[in-house]
Amino acid sequence: MCGVVPSLNKKIFVQHYHNRFRCLPKILDELGYDSLFWSSQEDLTFDNEGQAVEKLCGFRRAKSMDAKKLLKAAHAMPSGTNRRTANDERIAQRYPEHDPSQIDERNVDAFDWGFGWQDDWSYRAFFKYIDDRYTWSRNATCKNTKANRDTPPCSEGRSRTLADRQSGLPPLFGFFASISHHMRFYLPVRETMRAPWVTKSDLSRNKNAATFLRSGDVSKMDESVFDTSQLSTSERFEKSIHLSDMYFGEFMRLLEERKDIYDNSIIILIGDHSYPNGEHGYHNNDFGGNEETFRVPFVIRWPEGHGKHPKEGGVQPSDCSQQTRHEGGGAGGKEHVLRCGGSETDIAPTILDMLGVRTAHHFYGTSLLVRGDSAAARGMPVDSHMYVHTSGGAGGGAESGKSQQGGVVSTALVWTRTEPDRPTILAQPYSGTYLAAVRWPFKLVYRRHTQTYHMYNVEQDPHEANNLYSKKHKTQDGGGALGVVQRTLLADLSVCIANQQLIEENRMWHLA
Repeated sequence: MCGVVPSLNKKIFVQHYHNRFRCLPKILDELGYDSLFWSSQEDLTFDNEGQAVEKLCGFRRAKSMDAKKLLKAAHAMPSGTNRRTANDERIAQRYPEHDPSQIDERNVDAFDWGFGWQDDWSYRAFFKYIDDRYTWSRNATCKNTKANRDTPPCSEGRSRTLADRQSGLPPLFGFFASISHHMRFYLPVRETMRAPWVTKSDLSRNKNAATFLRSGDVSKMDESVFDTSQLSTSERFEKSIHLSDMYFGEFMRLLEERKDIYDNSIIILIGDHSYPNGEHGYHNNDFGGNEETFRVPFVIRWPEGHGKHPKEGGVQPSDCSQQTRHEGGGAGGKEHVLRCGGSETDIAPTILDMLGVRTAHHFYGTSLLVRGDSAAARGMPVDSHMYVHTSGGAGGGAESGKSQQGGVVSTALVWTRTEPDRPTILAQPYSGTYLAAVRWPFKLVYRRHTQTYHMYNVEQDPHEANNLYSKKHKTQDGGGALGVVQRTLLADLSVCIANQQLIEENRMWHLA
């Protein structure tokens, strides 16, 4: 939300939350937005989250999920509305707490597992909070001050509900942090039965697993299949992500029920960090600088007729592989797509771009949006065509000791030029600190502890098996276009040092 490269030494939320930052919630507050941070973790002291999101980021209020909020949401639901499938009906007979009418103080803690409260119930409590906050009587007392964070901002003579477009309500910037899909991935049997996912190990251990795959009937399955405690980390990860997807479906259902919000909202789905699942031999995000450590989902729903270009439509569904073949954004080529290469530092400037807001800020990142009919949208350099040819022989210059792929690897572009021309900077502060500079599709990774470098073309080599880094290209001219890429990325890493100095000297934002 603050658009800055992470600190290399200590977390900004913990060590530098008193610093001056001009983060997205502060900017939106100046434009008349209300703002809400909601966490499915009950304890907001972890990494000083509660203080930091208010004092540093500028959210008007920070709320955490708890039993009281869950019970309030449960009591507001009609009996049985938590049941969506035949499996839910069967499970509800064995686990009565699945029926919202049966949840009370005696069993509410069943939904507090892992690192926090179960996502689907946290979603329900979140929307219940919004419903209560934005629904009132006409004669309610209006208080619109920052000091009173728990009173809805208002204007005299407003309407009763958010559905009335003339209500005078401020627009809302909401940030929801889910928690169910979290490291270790041990899940309650009750929940894995709701969203069954059969792994290869399940098929070998349980003869009824294949029957379930054909019928989808959990009653045919031995309950041991749903016990994740005996599974490998990879298998628990599979089941956990599948369950998280089901929970997110509940979020979208609740949002769609509130049509006025749904039709007039930009919705962004993003992961706070990724998690290695054995791609390079480890299952912990404290290690490594590979793609599985950094790469997260980034999905935008931007309704047509809103934002910066109301007549041009929203975001064209695409990914980087599709963008290289993109021939324009539909009728007139007016939709937008996301450029290849980016990081979470680009989210705040992207949101401002979508809203058409121009203001002073310290964001390192730039907007991810490009016009669907532009050259950049197709992954084509606007002012440069550079061809790189590397071979698996001595000229390839691999330094990692891993075998290189034979034959010639050809790349028709080096990076998409954007304004300003900045690399994407990634930082992994654990296990010796990995730093990375990315100019799509090339990524250079530096490990400070061992002072070693790796460089990959992540478009052609997504598994990062072919290290293109060469020591002879570090300080000398030569190496052709590949040498130019390497030297450019090495210079890009200096951003990390400059950024760290700004953080430690509290000079990220010069205005009080």
